[in-house]
Amino acid sequence: MPIKYDDQYILKPGRKFEFTPHMLQEVAKCSQNIFYFAEKYYKIIHPIRGEEIISLYDYQKELLYNFTHYRHNIVLSGRQLGKTTCAAIYILWFSLFNQSKNIAILANKQSTAISIIDDIKKGYEGLPAWLKLGVKKYDQLEIKFENESRIFARATNPDAIRGESVSLLFLDEFAFVPENIAEDFWVANYPTLSTGGNIIIVSTPNGAAGKFYELWKMAIRGENNFWKATKIPWNKHPERDQKWKEEQLAAMGKVKFAQEHECSFTGSSNTLIDGDILETLNPKKPRFFPEEGFYIWNPPEEKHVYIVSVDVAKGSNTDFHVANVFDVTFWSNKQKYEQVAIFRRNDISIFEFKNKILEICKRYNNALVIIENNNLGHTIVNNLFYDDGYENIWYDYDRQEYGINSNIKTKPLALTYFKDDVEKQRLIINSSDMINELSYFEEVKTGIFQARVGKNFHDDIVATGYWAAFCLRSRCFEDYVYYILQKENSFNENNIEDEKILNSFIDNFDDNFDKEMQKFKNELEIG
Repeated sequence: MPIKYDDQYILKPGRKFEFTPHMLQEVAKCSQNIFYFAEKYYKIIHPIRGEEIISLYDYQKELLYNFTHYRHNIVLSGRQLGKTTCAAIYILWFSLFNQSKNIAILANKQSTAISIIDDIKKGYEGLPAWLKLGVKKYDQLEIKFENESRIFARATNPDAIRGESVSLLFLDEFAFVPENIAEDFWVANYPTLSTGGNIIIVSTPNGAAGKFYELWKMAIRGENNFWKATKIPWNKHPERDQKWKEEQLAAMGKVKFAQEHECSFTGSSNTLIDGDILETLNPKKPRFFPEEGFYIWNPPEEKHVYIVSVDVAKGSNTDFHVANVFDVTFWSNKQKYEQVAIFRRNDISIFEFKNKILEICKRYNNALVIIENNNLGHTIVNNLFYDDGYENIWYDYDRQEYGINSNIKTKPLALTYFKDDVEKQRLIINSSDMINELSYFEEVKTGIFQARVGKNFHDDIVATGYWAAFCLRSRCFEDYVYYILQKENSFNENNIEDEKILNSFIDNFDDNFDKEMQKFKNELEIG
């Protein structure tokens, strides 16, 4: 539709204007200093005070400084902190005082990108006429000034800026762009931007996974030194205090508050493990690398007790075979166990994996191995027991079969044990891959947990964690420990200390198992 030009708000291209010396000075000052431009001429609509010239907070000045001094900016921000206003100020300033710039505004939704265009229009219309340029295009999705600078809005997708030569790319709420789209967009478009264009990526967190999370982590770790990372949580706003926080917590709850206001990746989704606990998990660098995909923190120790928890891939090379090794020597008397090694690969056959499991189990003192037997795991269980004669395989006394069957009774109980062990620091997790999986292992339906949907999200390691926790509370594990004590002659019925250790283990096992089973039965009855 045609542009409704006038002499006050929207100017025609080529309009003649007689500048006074003061006006020329002001134009020069604004072009050289974005803070001056904003706090002297940029109007906003305050929810209480109405229309006024913006007064920038310190964190907003920091943002604008970074936008003008760094080519690659990534911003992790809470909501309602004026980050979109800062973006509108910068984009308008950048387009008015630079010739022939192409500026793309992309968001998780096109409507969001359009709202940023609207903010830029309001900012433009509030400027004095002598500070404006005439416009050639002025619609919902695009603004084009007479200096040939152009601003356009689109939804983020792999083809959003295909064929465009972009001087500035602004990505809003990039963490909420679906993972496959974000990854494809980045692969398709970043090479063209890295050769000269400026990039600003702004988002609130959406769980500890995805392209935005990956870029943010790389930036704060210094892995990509050209990124300037800025974090803006709620308390940077001078008008927000503890009372405000408590009101928000009461209204939206801990998880939502963490996402919306605290810039917490790990607390920004309904993960199995509490977000505050996830923040405290620190991976360790493995000490040994026997081969590709095999990482060892602690080698086998004599007379230590180990379990190996196994998750078998479903046949696609996007899934991983995992054998996770836990030292459970001190479970009976200290309620502690530790991840000491992991084997994780997705490029070997099920039979190669079976051989690797056998090798690892034997290496770790003939460990007790627990394998989910629902799918291809059943094949591995049979091969280990019947073909290889390996006897230390977890046995289900109720079903009278080897391997653990994942069902509506066993899995919720395993998740309960595992959550409790991680959050009460009974389990020491050393693997960064396991911690990453926990950060996006989320509740998708009431009581149903799985990895977030996406080609780069997995829960293979997490599965080995919760079955290990389940194994520790089982009768089979009790029998296994008793067998070890007798076989290794480390248990002497006449030795009071050995008897105390065994009795302590059995008492702890019986008490915990009875309590958890009763708790689980109660939950089923309530459900």
